[in-house]
Amino acid sequence: MKIPRILLVEDHADTRELMVFLLTQANYEVLSAGCVAEALILLKKEDPDLVVLDSWLPDGNGLELCKHLRHLTPTTPILFCSGLAYEADKQEALTSGAHAYLVKPVDPNLLYSTVAQLLTTTAESKGVATVL
Repeated sequence: MKIPRILLVEDHADTRELMVFLLTQANYEVLSAGCVAEALILLKKEDPDLVVLDSWLPDGNGLELCKHLRHLTPTTPILFCSGLAYEADKQEALTSGAHAYLVKPVDPNLLYSTVAQLLTTTAESKGVATVL
């Protein structure tokens, strides 16, 4: 069985480090990027099972990256973790192709359950076994 691989795109270094730690402790392999350019490089080399995006990035924004990812990897689930808490922000992310949206600061248990749900749903639809 394969350990799920997550690509985390978060520009704030402390938040990125914390989320990498939390997801690694939950037995996920985590690749991280601090900007759109780094994320695109990692996407070319790796095949993540899930992408976690922030809304604000130094060289672009999460919504545009989400739309781009939808074209590159149409079946890979995308989770937004953002400080933008308005319902309109959530709807815009979901319309851009995200599967779920969490508002920062994110409760670790909610992060774990959302990630597990997205990975399980995707794995089941592909007929792939994953270790959770």
